Amino acid sequence: MIARGLERCGLIAEAAALRRRTREMIESHYARWGVFHEFFDDEGVVPPHQLKRKSMCAPEVSWMHQAISDYGWTASCYVDLAFLET
Repeated sequence: MIARGLERCGLIAEAAALRRRTREMIESHYARWGVFHEFFDDEGVVPPHQLKRKSMCAPEVSWMHQAISDYGWTASCYVDLAFLET
């Protein structure tokens, strides 16, 4: 959505760069860990699989109550970035 907003403002090169960098980040994380992570550390210090929000499911701990530990919007975003952009 941000890339599309940039395009609407006439910032075509910036939108393309954002798409490329995002795609490259997703690909590098997948190459390293073999999954599409949903959450990322904005400073790049903590690996995605070690983030507090992505631990194993443990219903007795409020922030660990989740059905799946990996996958999310990132996979859908990647499909859009890699295959649907023209």
